[in-house]
Amino acid sequence: MSYQAKDTMTNKLITIDWKASLTNAFELMKKNSIRHLPVRNDDSVIVGMLSERDLLRAMRSDYSKDHLVPAEYTQFSAEAVVREYMNWPVKTVSKKENLEQVVHKMLHDKISSVLVVDEDQELVGIITTDDLISLLLTFLREDSEKKNMNVGNLFDSDWIQTTLLI
Repeated sequence: MSYQAKDTMTNKLITIDWKASLTNAFELMKKNSIRHLPVRNDDSVIVGMLSERDLLRAMRSDYSKDHLVPAEYTQFSAEAVVREYMNWPVKTVSKKENLEQVVHKMLHDKISSVLVVDEDQELVGIITTDDLISLLLTFLREDSEKKNMNVGNLFDSDWIQTTLLI
């Protein structure tokens, strides 16, 4: 079976305004348990992507950058806004694009999300590495179940039972 982008995308998109503070972006990600926010401009056009990684890059701390610090000691500059840290231009794929090609693009571009558009270039979803890992887990479970079923069927066969008893 050949999978397309639309088969694994998340179609519930949560976006953020490019003038929003990074603190607002952080809270929105935390509240919705997401790591990527498509960014809208004043005309509600998606112009960028803000990732959890971008937020980490934007954090400031009184401690050395070489050491991990607890979240309570890390903060964003009050003036920092989304458009200063977002990635652009936005990477998109067609909802009918072969999923293997989507994965290759993400690996090649070293990105952890891609927006999905329809035939009219309207935004219809997002694919993240989390979506791809969930799909991989589904495949692994199905493969494991098939192997267990095949072994189970083998032991249920009269031939095996007769042969093992002899």
